[in-house]
Amino acid sequence: MISALLGSTIFFNLRGSLSFLSVSQVMLYGIVAVVYLGTAASLVWLKFGHFNIGLHVQGQIVFDVVVAALLVYLTGGVESPFCFFLALPVIVTTVFSSRRGTFLTASLSCLFLGAVFILENRGILPAMPEGRVGPPPATGRIVYLLALNYTAYFAIAWLSGTLGEQLKRTGRKLEKTEIDLERIEALNRDIVQSLLSGLMVVDPGGKVSLLNPVAGRILGVDPEWAAEQAASKIFPPLADALVSLAKDGGLRSEVKLFRGKDGARVPVGVTLSVLRNKNGEDAGTLVHMQDLTERRQLEASVRKAEKLAALGKMAASMAHEIRNPLASMSGAVQVLSKTPGFADADQRLADIILRETRRLDVLLTDFLAYARPREPRLQQCDLKKLVEETVSVYAESNACEPKSPRLTTELADLSARVDADQIRQVLWNLLKNAVEAAPGQVQVRLRAAAGQDGDRRAVIEVTDDGPEIAAEIRDRIFEPFFTTKEEGSGLGLATVNRIVGAHGGGVSLDSPAEGGNRFTISLPGVIDE
Repeated sequence: MISALLGSTIFFNLRGSLSFLSVSQVMLYGIVAVVYLGTAASLVWLKFGHFNIGLHVQGQIVFDVVVAALLVYLTGGVESPFCFFLALPVIVTTVFSSRRGTFLTASLSCLFLGAVFILENRGILPAMPEGRVGPPPATGRIVYLLALNYTAYFAIAWLSGTLGEQLKRTGRKLEKTEIDLERIEALNRDIVQSLLSGLMVVDPGGKVSLLNPVAGRILGVDPEWAAEQAASKIFPPLADALVSLAKDGGLRSEVKLFRGKDGARVPVGVTLSVLRNKNGEDAGTLVHMQDLTERRQLEASVRKAEKLAALGKMAASMAHEIRNPLASMSGAVQVLSKTPGFADADQRLADIILRETRRLDVLLTDFLAYARPREPRLQQCDLKKLVEETVSVYAESNACEPKSPRLTTELADLSARVDADQIRQVLWNLLKNAVEAAPGQVQVRLRAAAGQDGDRRAVIEVTDDGPEIAAEIRDRIFEPFFTTKEEGSGLGLATVNRIVGAHGGGVSLDSPAEGGNRFTISLPGVIDE
């Protein structure tokens, strides 16, 4: 506004051949300069100063009223065409203050305008700084112009105050609505991101509009990349499902998905439903998916356990019935071998019968231990001492032949609540298995590790340097009666798996980077000392 006033002043001076250096013109230039400097100072203060913003705004409004009154005086006083300048601070006040503040500013403008008019009418202020031209304005003229301007100022104050109040109320409602909207959007986003199952939204054009992280993991794709991609591209079985959905209005099925990222064949449970907007119109499709791999594995494990339980119960009864006549046969052969005149050829046959009888008895003993295991009796146990004793006893036993590999240990000081006899049996079976496979060395390690639930676990590792076990054998190595040895029962590692599982732990087999095979046992119940 000041720039427009300065420009118009220069223009009319040029057109009317007026002096640029008259007193009124110089004062006008001075006011314009003061306004520019004050504005610049205010901006710098706003950026770097520390002050009360309310006081700053009030001071700025008073300054604007004073400048507007001076401009009115310099541009003709009573007859000035710029009396409306005093209405501008009134309008500005609406933005920063209430309706009361707006009327106070209007009153201040009226006060300054009245002072200029009255002082000019009384002759205290000259009509022009250069001197008055003609008689002073008539009193009636002064009253008329004051009434006209006062009415305009207060009308503007009322109108702008009313509009300002409405604008502020609307702004507060809009701000509250935006906050509520942001909160709802954040809640919806958190819900979608926190779902334990996959969720995909497909628009009516068949493109993905939303894919949560779980769905991304199931499909093997990046959720951000999947946005705006064709649903049939990232989830091929969905194409036929969408056709069925259009017919039935809802669909639940299980599909097999070849995941592109790792090539795995994943069973996926899919539920499709139509997504409708508030008007009931079709807005796309909701696809709820769940990776059923663990469920199917659990179901298979349950079926297998049920079969094994039934088989074990039947086999245990049969083993018990077989053991009794077997003991009778062994005793009878021993008695016959002590009969006078028993031939050497017959003695060799008797020895064969006794040897095979003992082997069958060992097999039956192992089987009964597997088929009818007792519950572990958990007690505090020094695992380091237990492992040392078991390795030492095994090294001195007949099971460890002179040409057997060297046994080494690396043991941490750990105690845990375990059944010492059962863990000793687990170690014995693992040592026997490792010694039979390793040509050079078997190492036993005991260490502590953090479990998946954050608890401390005792980890026992038995590592040999024998040939790496093939993957197809590794998958079945803990199954009962599965063995690759000519004289093996196939129950040693199955018993290990069952005992460790009864302790709430786990056993696994892998091949370390340096070669060989490593059996790892993880046991809970570590006691902090």
